[in-house]
Amino acid sequence: MRQGELFELRWPDVDLEERTLRVRQAVQKIDGAWQFVEPKSANGWRTVPLCQAAIDVLRRQKEQVRAMRAHADMAWQEYGLVFPSALGTPLGSSNVTHHLQRQLDAAELPRVTFHALCHTCGSLLH
Repeated sequence: MRQGELFELRWPDVDLEERTLRVRQAVQKIDGAWQFVEPKSANGWRTVPLCQAAIDVLRRQKEQVRAMRAHADMAWQEYGLVFPSALGTPLGSSNVTHHLQRQLDAAELPRVTFHALCHTCGSLLH
């Protein structure tokens, strides 16, 4: 999945029992408020099958989001996101990019973009 698609993914679009998730929206900030809109093209809509490792990660993520919500308390803004910020809002791509680069540096791995990781994953799965 593209970075933006992950940032826009909401729990109602994830079906752990059916082992699928649906990509069916985009998020935009309009007049200072986050709004979910339909993808620009029909290619933006799709169902993604999930392997067991992805399901396990998503189950752990659900617990992590519950903990984040409890910690943020009244500051939490509920959007139902699978990968929210510490306050429940959509993540900023530059923050994620900086975090990824720090993690790669700490692991003494070469710097790559999120997009490159997607292509590498696709190649390995192929």
